[in-house]
Amino acid sequence: VRVRASGVGSTDILMRRGSYAFAPKIPFTPGYEIVGEVEALGAGVQTLQLGQRVAALTVHGGYGEVAVRRAQEFVPVPEGLDDADVAALILNYATAFQMIERVAKPQSGQLALVTSANGGVGTALLELLRLRGVGTIGAASPSEQT
Repeated sequence: VRVRASGVGSTDILMRRGSYAFAPKIPFTPGYEIVGEVEALGAGVQTLQLGQRVAALTVHGGYGEVAVRRAQEFVPVPEGLDDADVAALILNYATAFQMIERVAKPQSGQLALVTSANGGVGTALLELLRLRGVGTIGAASPSEQT
C-alpha cells in the first residue's frame, strides 16, 4: 500500500524517545496509523483491489512510503473523506471501540460518563456510545472547555 497520509501522535513521540513500553527495538520507523492506496496484492488476496483506498492501524512503520501488511489488517476508506482526516481518526476510534467492546460492554439505554470528553478518544467514545443507544455525559477539566 502506497502511504498517502500517516497520523502523528503522542505514542509516536514516546516511541522515538524510547519511553514507550511496546516500541520495537531501534532502528524502526514510527507511524501508528495510515491511509493509502493499494499498489500490489499478494497471491490469493481477494478482499482488496488495486487502486483501492484503505486505512490501517500499523503501530509502527506508518511514516514509510509503503506499508506491507496482511490484507485483513486494512479496511476500505469511503469516498469523499480526506486522507489526513481519516489518518487522524484511526487510533482514537480504534481505542474507543476497544474500550466499549472489551471493557465497558454497555447496553442500549444505559448511561455512560466519559471523562476527557473533549479529546480525541473522548470524542470518539461519545459518538460510538450514542450509536449504540447509550446515553452520555461528557466531562472535561475547566481549562479545556471551550
